[in-house]
Amino acid sequence: MTKKLISFCSFLFFAILTLTSCGSGGGDGSGDQTGIFSSTGNMDTHRIYHTAILLPNGKVLIAGGKDGFYGDNLSSAELYDPEKGTFSTTGNMNTGRSLHTATILPNGKVLITGGVGPTPLSSMEIYNPNTGAFSPITSLNTARAEHVATMLADGKVLIAGGYSIQGTPLLSAELYDPEKNILTQINDLTTGFVEHTATLLENRKVLIIGASVNLYDDSTSSFYDPGNNMIAIRYGHSATWLPNKKVLIAGGNIGGIRNLPSLSSAELYDITEETFSKTGYMINPRYRHTATYLENGKVLITGGVNTTSRLDSAEIYDPDKGKFVETGSMISARDSHTATLLPNGKVLIAGGLGNSDALSSAELYIPE
Repeated sequence: MTKKLISFCSFLFFAILTLTSCGSGGGDGSGDQTGIFSSTGNMDTHRIYHTAILLPNGKVLIAGGKDGFYGDNLSSAELYDPEKGTFSTTGNMNTGRSLHTATILPNGKVLITGGVGPTPLSSMEIYNPNTGAFSPITSLNTARAEHVATMLADGKVLIAGGYSIQGTPLLSAELYDPEKNILTQINDLTTGFVEHTATLLENRKVLIIGASVNLYDDSTSSFYDPGNNMIAIRYGHSATWLPNKKVLIAGGNIGGIRNLPSLSSAELYDITEETFSKTGYMINPRYRHTATYLENGKVLITGGVNTTSRLDSAEIYDPDKGKFVETGSMISARDSHTATLLPNGKVLIAGGLGNSDALSSAELYIPE
């Protein structure tokens, strides 16, 4: 692997990775103020189930999604400029899609895979930041939505799980090689996954968390169950890589349906030992929230659904103390939004489902 790719992978770890039991909250924190939220420009379109990804030029690509809970799947895309605090349109995708993935490649282009449009899609396309255009490429072997896509150390992309045209969780997985533009079917997951997370680890493995636990071993192109169960089954949770060789897994719910109880519990996965252990409880149970690793080594948790109530609250996880503390509230309650760490250390929160319907608004989290 070239030095350039190693450097780029390090950038992805720190800039993008973005990505219990039931309780009524309560948390462990003292309510200390650790940051504020400020409004920024509105998106051109209301969006939920979209993607947001930081480009090497410092802008954020927002692509697809739906323009309402019962709305249309969008082909439109736009760019957020942190220096101007504004959004501007860019080229349209070739296919309208939501619940898809967006993965930045070593060459700075963005891979878009699958999603719903209105049934699960097998199509893929590439966004070129230099031209602002999307180009269709080869198709997935299996149509899928709500799957995961993770760039590996060698520049290939692992695409795993999701749900099929029949609506069933998929066991299948495949590898995309951007240099050859080919997809290779690999060994199946040990169980079907949907509303799951995938976290790239330092040991060439990928941690898959959801209804169960799988590890993908890049050296054998196969999945295995590490045999150590999570404290709670989770759907729509968050998983955040930490520099102490642990992964913070927080919230979600017990069945992947909005009106099921949301979770306040959190746990840590130890990369070396391949084990799970308890950590502090979030102040609010949350499902379909976001978690963003900050430059100060802490993790920002925003929004989501507390069983039936949409949240504007946010909290910070401190890995050194193993506790969550409150931070400033968002301007708008939202779930199924995106959160992207910007080069200036702020976090762009965009779109999502508000108390009425899909939002076009965006706001910035500004750490103290």
